[in-house]
Amino acid sequence: MNWIGATLYWLIYMSFFEYCVHEMMHRPPPFAQRLIQIYLDGRKTKHRATLLMLIGRSVRFLVREHISHHSVFKSGATYHLRAKDRRNLTPIFDKTGRVLIVIAAWIIGAGPALIFGAKGAAIGLPIVAAYYLAIERIHLRTHAMDNHVPGWFAYFHTIHVRHHEDTASHLNFFLPIADSVVPLLNRAMKARKI
Repeated sequence: MNWIGATLYWLIYMSFFEYCVHEMMHRPPPFAQRLIQIYLDGRKTKHRATLLMLIGRSVRFLVREHISHHSVFKSGATYHLRAKDRRNLTPIFDKTGRVLIVIAAWIIGAGPALIFGAKGAAIGLPIVAAYYLAIERIHLRTHAMDNHVPGWFAYFHTIHVRHHEDTASHLNFFLPIADSVVPLLNRAMKARKI
């Protein structure tokens, strides 16, 4: 089995997955809005929780908390964490969402990973979990730091500050592969009028 190829596949895949999820947080597509509605309808009728309701609850948390995060932590002086804002520095996902996002990312990516064999698909789960954990930890640290940022960390800090200045850009936080490729694809499609 080609471990290097499988690892590269998963890292590139997670860059695009992160990009799409972050885009969804800022501009929820109709399917995400429908999942949120399923959750809200189920709460009103007090039905027992279904998988769709759990997913809807996590999507709602994700969108609501992310919008709140950007309203508190803007660019400039309001980017860094102040003691009174600690409650607004929530993890990216709620507890259920953390598990669901790792499982969803792995399930969606596992099919194409089979080109590297069953082990190529299997090594994706720890890579997906580590990628997500890196995003959570680095994100929390970028807001908790003052203007002094260690050299190795400056890259992540700069990217995220730019995202807070313009929420339509810099959607990748960890590996900006999709941030580089998606705009090129959009320009090519517009040029061809697709």
